Amino acid sequence: MTSPEDKFLGTVLVTGGAGIVGSHVVGDLVKHPACGKVIATYHSQKSHQHSCPGVDYHVCDITNPTELRRLLDDTQPKVVIHTVSPGPFARSEVQHRINYTATKELVEQVKAHPAVQALIYTSSVEATILRSGRSSKGETEEEAILNTLDSGTAISSYGRTKGAADALVLAANTGRDSASTSPSHEGRLLTTTLRVGGLYGERDLKTMWEILKCVNTSATRFQIGPDKELFDWVYTANVSQAHVLAAVALMDPAHPSRTDPALKTDGEGFFVTDDSPMKFWEFSRKVWIHGGDKYLNSSENPRIIQIPFWALMMPVSAGNLLRKFMKSGAPEMKLSRHHLELMKAGSRVSSEKAKIRLGYRPVCDTEEGIKKSVAWFMQQENEVWFKE
Repeated sequence: MTSPEDKFLGTVLVTGGAGIVGSHVVGDLVKHPACGKVIATYHSQKSHQHSCPGVDYHVCDITNPTELRRLLDDTQPKVVIHTVSPGPFARSEVQHRINYTATKELVEQVKAHPAVQALIYTSSVEATILRSGRSSKGETEEEAILNTLDSGTAISSYGRTKGAADALVLAANTGRDSASTSPSHEGRLLTTTLRVGGLYGERDLKTMWEILKCVNTSATRFQIGPDKELFDWVYTANVSQAHVLAAVALMDPAHPSRTDPALKTDGEGFFVTDDSPMKFWEFSRKVWIHGGDKYLNSSENPRIIQIPFWALMMPVSAGNLLRKFMKSGAPEMKLSRHHLELMKAGSRVSSEKAKIRLGYRPVCDTEEGIKKSVAWFMQQENEVWFKE
């Protein structure tokens, strides 16, 4: 009988197994023939927490080094997929504690652990200095510059901490040539980071649900700016596929990257998108239309009122300064100057590297992803699920 560890992925630990990325990743892993066992973490148990049959769930605060060490010792994973993130609108101190400090601790512990062989980190396109969305060609990983903790206040706390964590993970890669005759993998680690585009999809409470809540309100009649810039979005199923492919690329002894240096995957970052860029307000209106907004679905041609960027820049900047002056413990403003600048500039990145080296292929484009996402939300009956 084949044991879980005889399969080349062995036991895979997914941090944040109930989150938008983690919950989809564990669902794909349990179906993968090379995966022996799937472990996932919750920060805390909730009555309506998403769970997947066949996955072993553990409550673990990954910011607690003792709990993290105990989890690794108890589960003995070969692969760790780190998806935990507070999201772009959490407080600055939370961003630093979870995105950066906890990831730094995780990197140190998995590299020192005798069982762990590979670490995959869920990064973001916002980890990099974003370029204009008016470009006809997406920026590549070779062209991209990672943000750092010292990037300055023009970059959001989320962007700074994700960029710094991305760099930490890649720097921890020891490569395939780190020789050792010991069966222990202590001090040896293969790493990859996946820089995902504008994330949306089923179970997404940060983008899709927030946009859907505007259906049949006056909000669907407005837009900020002329909506000329393109954004690279990414559907949850596409993100999940990329994570599984990255794990396979690092662990499969027959993977092409083992013999072809041009296909190297360890120590590499990859952009992951739907490969079908769409303007910000075009995306939002498609969500509203599929969500049944009466104004946008009326037989008359809807009139959209455009609010100039300059009309919001000053009050938003003033609000951010006031918040810092008052040392507020509230979450970051959802409409910050950084996000207005991002909306104004757009964001184009290329997922060609992931296609060539990981074998990534989007399961659907953004148009179809929106339809599937809205359909899923429209089917939900237990609204308490959305309140936490």
